[in-house]
Amino acid sequence: MEMPFEYGTHDCVMFVLGAISCLLGVDVTEGYLGTYKTANGALRKIKKATGGTTVVAVMDYLAKTYPDAIKRASNVLATRRGDVVCVENNGELSLGIVSFNGKYAWFVGEKLTPIRVATCIKAWHIG
Repeated sequence: MEMPFEYGTHDCVMFVLGAISCLLGVDVTEGYLGTYKTANGALRKIKKATGGTTVVAVMDYLAKTYPDAIKRASNVLATRRGDVVCVENNGELSLGIVSFNGKYAWFVGEKLTPIRVATCIKAWHIG
C-alpha cells in the first residue's frame, strides 16, 4: 500500500503482472520487470513484447499465451476478485485488480487507489 509508484517496478502493469503470477503460479513478469523507467519506455516495451500500443495489449497477449487461465470477460460487471480490469482516466488506460468484494478494483498511482469496477471499460478473468 505504501510502495511509491515507479515505472518498471511498481506501475499498473507490474502490479497486475505480479498478482497474476501469484494467482497462476507462473512468473508472467519476466521480460517486463525493471526493463523500463518511463511512460515512453513502458509503451516501447509493450510494443516490443506484444505488438500493441496500450496496457490492454499486455492482457490480450497474456490471454493468448495462457488461454486456459486468462480469458477476456464479456462484461466488466461479471468480474470476481482477482480478475483484471482496465479503466480510462483522462485518456490514459490503467490496469487494476478486482478486490475481495468485487465492487472495487485496486489501481497503482501515487498510492493504491480503489475505483468502482462499474466504471471500468475492459476485463479479464484470471484462473
